[in-house]
Amino acid sequence: MENHTASFYMFITVWETIFTSQVELYLIKLIKKISESKEINKIVIEKIGLNTP
Repeated sequence: MENHTASFYMFITVWETIFTSQVELYLIKLIKKISESKEINKIVIEKIGLNTP
């Protein structure tokens, strides 16, 4: 029984590590997309001439 429990915890730990790294990658991509869209919005606003501080 103990061996089964240990392998179960090992599985959870590995899955958690994979899941966490996937979430981090997703968040990094999301932050990049948000900052890129902000840059695009800034360029559009400057082109239109509504450049407010």
